Amino acid sequence: MSEYNDPSTTLTLPSPPLDSISSIRYHPTNPDLLLVSSWDAADWLVGQHTLLPSFTRPHPSLYLPPAARPPAYLRPCTPRLANPYAPSNSNVKTVRYYESGDIPPNSGTGRQSEQKAKFDHRAPVLACTFNEDGSRGYTGGLDTGVRELDLNTERITHLGTHSDSISSMAWSKASNNLITGSWDRTIRFWDPRSPTPSTSGGAPSFQTSSYSTPERIYALDLVGNTLVVAMASRLFHIYDIRKM
Repeated sequence: MSEYNDPSTTLTLPSPPLDSISSIRYHPTNPDLLLVSSWDAADWLVGQHTLLPSFTRPHPSLYLPPAARPPAYLRPCTPRLANPYAPSNSNVKTVRYYESGDIPPNSGTGRQSEQKAKFDHRAPVLACTFNEDGSRGYTGGLDTGVRELDLNTERITHLGTHSDSISSMAWSKASNNLITGSWDRTIRFWDPRSPTPSTSGGAPSFQTSSYSTPERIYALDLVGNTLVVAMASRLFHIYDIRKM
């Protein structure tokens, strides 16, 4: 059995993220292209029990009942001491668009791997996905915003927001919609082609519908018209999106 870092069977992509990778999605038609979302290098802050990043990374204790959480996590985290080892651009979180090369790199045409684009975000990104033809990507994370990434021009379009962090998303080929799940206990549908003007004079929204769930959403996936949603408290629901 080959080692995972055997250069004859594995490939390391250039310019990797600077912190934990949260999601990887392959292009729907080209297996050499992939979208990678990351926490990247957050500014670490000294807390009472451990180090916390400035844009609050969910500590495992947050999934416990409030009475069982350590005292440090019962109140908002405030800056105390920035990590001296954090890079100067550590407030930038990224989604990266890669094309993988040959394995091993000098085989065949010798095509090298490359980072084709990098999209900066204000906060750690927890979820990403492609649209049907792979010309655009979509992202969501701790800043609650849903964004569309034009992978050719590197333009970012803000589609709207949840009221809490976005944990997962999927693209529906059947309805041509983006579906997002959030810790705000909602599933939301978005149509990037049809903005709805704001009644208050603000930015238009691309959200078409929203559905409440009994718990925070941690993961969702879609096959055809069947949407499966996994939630806190060990719950999961199965939906037919044609009836939503």
